[in-house]
Amino acid sequence: MRQNDLQCAATRAILTMQSISFVAAYGKERKVQKLQQNMAAIYCRLSRDDGGDAESNSIQNQKMLLNKYAKENGFRVFSEYVDDGISGTTFERESFKRMIADIEDGKVGIVICKDLSRLGRNNAMVAYYTEIYFIENRVRFIAVNDQIDTFVGDNEIMPFKSVLNEYYARDISKPISEINHTTANTPILA
Repeated sequence: MRQNDLQCAATRAILTMQSISFVAAYGKERKVQKLQQNMAAIYCRLSRDDGGDAESNSIQNQKMLLNKYAKENGFRVFSEYVDDGISGTTFERESFKRMIADIEDGKVGIVICKDLSRLGRNNAMVAYYTEIYFIENRVRFIAVNDQIDTFVGDNEIMPFKSVLNEYYARDISKPISEINHTTANTPILA
């Protein structure tokens, strides 16, 4: 065999090995993606501002409802993320940030909340996560009680619910700030 023929044979062997490695890696990547698609994040949030509805929105009730939903729909729960006592008007929440990090690490492919207001009460941020971030990261978003599922489509009501959720947060904060203002300006009688 000539030198040139040996080099060609060696090059073919290397290319074959690289192709096999690529196919194996691609197959493994596809399995990971498929696994991720079925791994669910259970996200629960309760704000002190949610007051009057506290019993039905309790963290324990949210967890029970969402775990039951995940089980009934064949989703494996990767983790539960709970932000208790934190307003939905901010997205600077410890567990929410941890969930986002797990999404970015490819550990989660589904986010399940009790309703859209549990994700947040800031319309712009809710729209960002549900209409941009989750889609770009191939994450399915489900708000159980609102019957929102981005995998199914037909979620035209979602933006309207998000706006109403934000206005609820604004509306409830008005009486609280008025009480604080009145209390601050009322002289204390001794």
